[in-house]
Amino acid sequence: MISEVTAVKLREWLESDLPFLKVMRNNVALQAQLLAVAKGSDDAAVRAWLARRTEGTEQTFRVIAEPASNRPSLPTSVSKAGASGSALMNHSRTRDMEPLR
Repeated sequence: MISEVTAVKLREWLESDLPFLKVMRNNVALQAQLLAVAKGSDDAAVRAWLARRTEGTEQTFRVIAEPASNRPSLPTSVSKAGASGSALMNHSRTRDMEPLR
């Protein structure tokens, strides 16, 4: 079944994305779906994860953001070489992961 696609914006991660990304990295159910283990990441661990995803010329890391608000929806990591750890999931699931403000 093909679902309706809404416009998204791909952008580099921003400092303001850190709370969202930390919640995502610590979400046990999401990490299980991605065949990963939530490790209780703090800000430093999330920054290290982002550094690994953005170093070198062989990887591109972009945050998928809602165009109107620029708020992150989910990150995606795509290797220019082809092998990737792309995270694709239903946008409605990411709404539950929004950090408290």
